[in-house]
Amino acid sequence: MNRRHFLAATGIGGTFPISLTDRLESGPDSTTFDPHPPEPADPPALPPGPEEPPERPSEMTGERVSAYVTGYEHALAYNTLDCRDLQEIDVASDAILEAKTDHGVYAFAVATGYSRCGAGSEPEHRDYGPPPIEWAVGEAYAVRIGDEATEHRDADRTFGADYADGRASGFAVTNFDHLAHDVTVTVTHEGDTAYEETVDLEPRSAVHVRNVSAVRGDHGISIETDEGARASETWTVDPNRSANWLVRILATGEVSIERRGPYGEF
Repeated sequence: MNRRHFLAATGIGGTFPISLTDRLESGPDSTTFDPHPPEPADPPALPPGPEEPPERPSEMTGERVSAYVTGYEHALAYNTLDCRDLQEIDVASDAILEAKTDHGVYAFAVATGYSRCGAGSEPEHRDYGPPPIEWAVGEAYAVRIGDEATEHRDADRTFGADYADGRASGFAVTNFDHLAHDVTVTVTHEGDTAYEETVDLEPRSAVHVRNVSAVRGDHGISIETDEGARASETWTVDPNRSANWLVRILATGEVSIERRGPYGEF
């Protein structure tokens, strides 16, 4: 699969580095929460195969982190597709940088590919193409979050359900911290509460919350963790687009809210 077809299939391409440092230092209630250093961590071991995982970069530049997470996903995909009597294999991978902080770099990475296996005239065909993977990479840690749960809210609980027409926007909550968190998310629209619930997050996990609002336009979204980290942002809802908003608990326990689509696109 060539790069152009790969990018079209996944929706990932290019780099969009964003600094969260200023937002985190100047955001609401930033003085009431004391961040902690990221806990050392390694990504999961690769399945057996011919490719080895890349070494974590010694310098946290966007270019080096991008190469690291791209290389890891490529090796994972290749080893997953590898087989006895391999006739053909093709793997492509890429990354998009999400944010650079004073403690590390956050990114999405993705790999896709296929292989044909078997000595006969009708080889087995294998495909590989999971959703993009979230990464946080720092000097002493590399956190990879790929297994995500989905909170399926009934359509009649959607804010503005009468106008839903089968479409509603939602958001994702990702916890890069080594601690579990209860995250209270509140969404408002023109003085009305559209959503207010607490999402339970295990360490280094993600949850997608569906059917939040079917009403177009600006909503207020705020989050608070059980440790007191807080953030708020304006969420522009467009149910006709696939873009979600990403609520992120950073590896330091701090929080951020950003607009991202399911494949990392703006």
